[in-house]
Amino acid sequence: MNGILGQQEVRRRSRGVLFRRYRLLFKRAGFLACLIGSGYGLWWGLTHASTFALRQIEVVGRLEKVTMQEIVEAAGLHAGVNLFSLNLQGVEAKTLRLPWIRSVSIRRQVPATLWIHVTEQKPKALLLDDQLFFVSEEGLVFKRLEGETNRDLPVITGMKGDQSLKIPLQLIDLFEEQHDLGVFGLSEIHYNAATGYSVVTLKGPLEVKLGRVDFEKKLERLKKIWADLAVRTPGLRGIDLNYDEKAIVKL
Repeated sequence: MNGILGQQEVRRRSRGVLFRRYRLLFKRAGFLACLIGSGYGLWWGLTHASTFALRQIEVVGRLEKVTMQEIVEAAGLHAGVNLFSLNLQGVEAKTLRLPWIRSVSIRRQVPATLWIHVTEQKPKALLLDDQLFFVSEEGLVFKRLEGETNRDLPVITGMKGDQSLKIPLQLIDLFEEQHDLGVFGLSEIHYNAATGYSVVTLKGPLEVKLGRVDFEKKLERLKKIWADLAVRTPGLRGIDLNYDEKAIVKL
């Protein structure tokens, strides 16, 4: 008999433990539901309150190729939209569709202002690939040349837009950074799969064959021999610097 009573007591205790556990679980679930409901209510209030209706858009950055109006239209913004209902990542993505935009950062300024900071692409060269395209400082082919005025940029030829443009940009840097080379000017960087790279200077004009390696060393040689060659070889049209001990000239 005592054994049966003991078993019944154990069952009652087990049911009591389960009841307390379920009660605690329901309390926690209720608290969580209240928390979610409060959060949703707060979110709904923020995204529908007229206090946060967009009234001002500030576009910050040096704009040369795009206008503020073009940025606002590309971003799909309009007055009256709730500031907190905006998907800022979506607005950034839309703005970046403008080819001249390199980067964009957007933030809200309560109660009614959206701040947009943009950085434009800086064209470093033009790429001739059936048509002329702008190439950025990072080597990105970002836009076809249309009515723009950047026609004094050096032109990369013999390459496609899906090829790495690292070496042509390095050659441009050498001409820009070294004053002695800058006096030649740079009109074209050409790539030939068989012979490598060559440049065409504005002064002359002069075609300088550089091959595939040691570009800086070869351009130093060009600076040293140029004065003598210009005097002794009028009508000079080209120099091949792919030889260590000599330079082959073309008249």
